[in-house]
Amino acid sequence: PHAVLISISAAEYIILQLSLNTYDMLGIKPQELLNQPLSSLLSEEEIIAIKQCLSEDFECVNPLPIKLVRDSSTLHFDGIVHRHQAIIIIELEPTLPNRKADIS
Repeated sequence: PHAVLISISAAEYIILQLSLNTYDMLGIKPQELLNQPLSSLLSEEEIIAIKQCLSEDFECVNPLPIKLVRDSSTLHFDGIVHRHQAIIIIELEPTLPNRKADIS
């Protein structure tokens, strides 16, 4: 419930499955994204970053900073990328603001 889960085809970068909370988290109904190219959700720059992540050591690259511009606001996420055979799984967790510990 705290992240959006997206499964895409590794060959074509088409959205195959989504968690049902996309409307709550992104303001987009899941059926609007299903079978659409990932570029309908993410920018080309972010898709390139995902491809680079898949070609490198996941542990060193994850999480990827992802931002979605929706209407007049920008949503910030930590993108966690995994691969299982021909499926790429992307988890979008809202980025939490950095908080400094109150040591007083």
